[in-house]
Amino acid sequence: MIGRTIKTTRITVLRAEPSKGQDWWVCRCPCGREFVAHGWDVRHGRTRNCGEYGEHVAEQSQRNISQEAQSEEQGILAWFDGACTPINPGGAASFGVIIKDDRAVLLKEHGLFGKGSAMSNNVPEYAGVLRILKYLASRPPGRVTIHGDSNLVINQLNGKWRIREGLYLSIAIETKELLAYLRGLGWQINFYWIPREQNEECDALSKITADKPDSKPFKSQPKQSQRIQLGRKAMASSSCQDVLAEMLANVTLM
Repeated sequence: MIGRTIKTTRITVLRAEPSKGQDWWVCRCPCGREFVAHGWDVRHGRTRNCGEYGEHVAEQSQRNISQEAQSEEQGILAWFDGACTPINPGGAASFGVIIKDDRAVLLKEHGLFGKGSAMSNNVPEYAGVLRILKYLASRPPGRVTIHGDSNLVINQLNGKWRIREGLYLSIAIETKELLAYLRGLGWQINFYWIPREQNEECDALSKITADKPDSKPFKSQPKQSQRIQLGRKAMASSSCQDVLAEMLANVTLM
């Protein structure tokens, strides 16, 4: 652990702190402050910062969002989150999403994506984004800002981080493909990271379904061969809407 920097939180482990007990560590926050945290929380991203840094980031993030809204029309706003409980990975993976415009809540939904060893917290986070994109596909092109507290998902969808091997790989590819298709139809889709404290409603939504013992997971995503065939059909077809309808028919999150 010593010297390790957690990629998703940018926390660096400095040294052990035996006075607190086993698996406690002195860490450096991205703001430069040192603090003590439990190793499990650090390794799994549950400890995101020293606390004071979180307040600073929240204020800065809110200013960025406000400036973006002032510089252009607000359009649609959306939020997503995912959870894998009671263990991560290997638990029940569920997501929560909220979509609003300047007049009303357009969608507020939660669902179970899957259970078992193929699940991790990043899988339902991507499932939340995919659900938002499916909703957008039912509307004429416009502008949307999608908010989430997952560094990995936001940075990958913004093209800052590469999508590598992981339990989320398949659904990440599916999400990127639908995202590219919607942008090709004229959608202006932006992704913004926000602190967990600003995403509490989606966080609560994402844990509702997983807590129900009789919840049934959604069907699996389309196979790679199906996606390739749809992509080829999109290039050859004169009707993008027909291809989009067929693509959405194979994305079974609803």
